[in-house]
Amino acid sequence: MKKNSLYAVGVLLLGLIALLILRDEGIVSSEILTAYYYGAGLNLINFLIAFGLFAYSVDKSTNAFIKITLFSIVFRIGILLIGVIIIIKLLNIDKTAFIFTFFIIYFIFLLFEIVYYKHRLTQKSKYVNS
Repeated sequence: MKKNSLYAVGVLLLGLIALLILRDEGIVSSEILTAYYYGAGLNLINFLIAFGLFAYSVDKSTNAFIKITLFSIVFRIGILLIGVIIIIKLLNIDKTAFIFTFFIIYFIFLLFEIVYYKHRLTQKSKYVNS
């Protein structure tokens, strides 16, 4: 988990550094940078919830693992939906930049989750089958 968390933080920092450089060059406005903060923050919360619930469920029985994982997916989508609606409706940010950066970071983090889950479940099956 530490390795994937470092990758996630690295992606966020890399994006932030790129946006700060582009802002200093006058290519990107402060509104876009603010939209990035909110999109990255919302995705980071989603990412941490995913890994917390996965760490909790990985050592459970298969039925419990599947139930917790499915609940996790529904719960996280609900949290993301509520967060996106609140951010778009209540905050004065660039909505296009927010949605764009939100989805880019979401799919990058989703890729990290899939790779991590596959790795951990492969390790678990090696121990169970041996």
